[in-house]
Amino acid sequence: MMRLTFDWDNRGLEDIMVQEGLAKLSQDFPNNTIYYRLSASGKGIHAIISPKNSTPIPIEIENEDALEYRRQMVAFGLEDEYRLAHDEARVGTGLPTAQLWEWKKGKKAGEWIRYVE
Repeated sequence: MMRLTFDWDNRGLEDIMVQEGLAKLSQDFPNNTIYYRLSASGKGIHAIISPKNSTPIPIEIENEDALEYRRQMVAFGLEDEYRLAHDEARVGTGLPTAQLWEWKKGKKAGEWIRYVE
């Protein structure tokens, strides 16, 4: 099982692609809650799909389903293809996948914000 997380580099919340991506997640996972935050670098957006009525924690789905959805997000123009490729190589090895860093180079990521259309 893999957490379903997204790391959209070099994009801010004002970016129309980010807005469309968050709307897509909300439409594709209507029984869940979408959360986003500013990455620790301050130069990107993290997004997760969380169970309804829970604290922000990524849902877990079958590895191949998670990878396939992330492939769709690469094609959509948001998910980093190299992050995906590294996770594809890690599946089955026991190495962590779908990681979002709360701290990076001494900087903390923003607080999770619930996405509402």
